[in-house]
Amino acid sequence: MEDLPGTQTQEDYIESSQEPEIDIIKPWGRLCGFLKTLASVDLTESTFTFGRAPNCTLQIDKQNFPQLLNVSKVHFQIVKEDDMVYLIDLSKNGTFINSEKVGRNNRHIISDGDIISIGHPSTRIYYFSSNINIEDYNYPEEMSKYFISKRIGRGAFGEVHLAYDKQTCEKFAIKRLNKAKSSGNVEGHISPPEKVKTEIEILTSFSHAFIIQMKEVFESDREVFLVLEYMSGGELTSRILSSAPFPEGEVKFIFYQILQAVRYLHLNGVTHRDLKPENVLLCSDTPFPMIKVSDFGLSKILDDTSMMETVCGTVSYAAPEVLKSSEKYNKKIDIWSCGVILFYMLSRTLPFRGPDRDAIARKIVAGQIGWVSKAWKGVSVSAKDLIRKMLTIDPERRISTTGIFRHDWIEIDKRMKHSVEQLMIGTFEESDSERSSGTLYPEKRPRMN
Repeated sequence: MEDLPGTQTQEDYIESSQEPEIDIIKPWGRLCGFLKTLASVDLTESTFTFGRAPNCTLQIDKQNFPQLLNVSKVHFQIVKEDDMVYLIDLSKNGTFINSEKVGRNNRHIISDGDIISIGHPSTRIYYFSSNINIEDYNYPEEMSKYFISKRIGRGAFGEVHLAYDKQTCEKFAIKRLNKAKSSGNVEGHISPPEKVKTEIEILTSFSHAFIIQMKEVFESDREVFLVLEYMSGGELTSRILSSAPFPEGEVKFIFYQILQAVRYLHLNGVTHRDLKPENVLLCSDTPFPMIKVSDFGLSKILDDTSMMETVCGTVSYAAPEVLKSSEKYNKKIDIWSCGVILFYMLSRTLPFRGPDRDAIARKIVAGQIGWVSKAWKGVSVSAKDLIRKMLTIDPERRISTTGIFRHDWIEIDKRMKHSVEQLMIGTFEESDSERSSGTLYPEKRPRMN
């Protein structure tokens, strides 16, 4: 007896008749062809290559591009990274964006509406149309050389955005300061225009290994835009609060860099006035990183009322003479803030704690330092002595920058100082093995050119 075919239920029929779902990938951009023979291309992958080679995303031949001799095997590559898109010129005969030559092996950011040409500026092949959502903001026309990307920070007087130089793809941070920004019942203002211009000229001339470089400044009717060096390692606060241990040797390595930066500012007549871990940025997330102090120019650009509002917003790092509005203060307030930062790095606790800002301020003015015994287990007596000298209420008796450099905790550690000094002149190197092993200060010598 022949086997009868199995009975197919309605459910089986429905299941077998349904077509598999297909994920539709939305293009993030489109290359719109100028030539009839060169079809437009939807961009869905993170990379796109154009050239004669068979492995190119779009292979060019005589049929779709009669001027084949002008096309290299891989003429150019388009790369998407986050919300940024750039073109790499890999050709011998040249690739042009808006009639401007990119240059072999160079990168150039492309934006919505840009025109790509090859061989000669007049040989236009594509118009780039972007589908990437970019925050629309009315930046000054002079800033068009930058591609303004995602927001990476926000402060009391504005925001910080990641930015790229369109020609080089170099990263920058652009800080946007509102000229008049209300916060609570206090209205902050940028200093008078003539003062801002003078101070900016001074600040942009500053150059130090451990200070964020201010490249240039732009201004609109309502805002000031600071173009700053970009740091990929994030804020010191994140490092302090990370799960990884923060040994005293590494704390000293970082603190000595902060100290060098503060001394440079003081020698150039600038008191930071808002030193805190959020304003100490790391070059990398590896142990013993290079650091740079940021926001040193705000005390020159913001008026006194605005600066006071900013400082009081982070009262934990404010010196007692700052909180006593009746008292005048000088650069010694930066020494106090550095003492709080050092305390925080070594113990992961703040020296002055309380339920609210007023309570914290009262403890600061009274000098009531909260030493939590467990947090200080294993920390050297010398380090604690330096902190006490930095957190002295009377600014006249408070240790000076020179005094800190001469303190035993710093002075006798020749190896650490040598490593930081080499870092300052760009000759300090660390191997991955040294970093991962936690070697305190790698034995390195300056490179001999």
